[in-house]
Amino acid sequence: MNKTPSKVEHTIRCQRIHLLFFVLFITLSLSSIACKTRSPEEAFNKIVTSAKGGDAGALKKLKTLAVDGVIDAQYALGGMYFNGAGVPKDNNKATEWYHKAAEQGDDFAQFQLGYMYNEGKGVPQDYEEAVTWYRKSAEQGNFAAQMALGSLYARGYGNPDGDKEAATWLQTASDAGDTLAGYRLGLMYLLGACRNNHFFVHNFSRTP
Repeated sequence: MNKTPSKVEHTIRCQRIHLLFFVLFITLSLSSIACKTRSPEEAFNKIVTSAKGGDAGALKKLKTLAVDGVIDAQYALGGMYFNGAGVPKDNNKATEWYHKAAEQGDDFAQFQLGYMYNEGKGVPQDYEEAVTWYRKSAEQGNFAAQMALGSLYARGYGNPDGDKEAATWLQTASDAGDTLAGYRLGLMYLLGACRNNHFFVHNFSRTP
């Protein structure tokens, strides 16, 4: 014989159903809010994109972050000044911001700073200084820096045992998939790292 639910039981069941719907509503609302909220990375990327597009407010925010020591902001500003994106092209300022990020250990900034010294952009050309920064980046696994470092060693800069070091770094970069590093390594073996050979010097002087 089925027992008819009492009035109290009915009330309790209704309360449970109402509570279930309330929890479901709150869960869906929070999920919706989470989907609409940008992550810190997305928010930062939007600032950079807007600054590159000439948004003065975004540029001010980016500079504030850079001054406060945010590495990504420093590197982004360096790139903007180097490329003239959202700001007038200025290699001096580009080098300044790359240097700040490089000193904090950013391998991309270290590579770019090495490039600036290698090419004499924003700073006097200095191959030894280029080697210093390329090496810091290369040791963190940046294969573009590994290739650039190996190329400078092959040309006789930065290390008395340059040929051996050059081969080591070029091989490392080649193993990482850098085809130009593999090409230069092949040249070394083919020409015996003859630095007086015009073809050798020409191909190892090309900036990556």
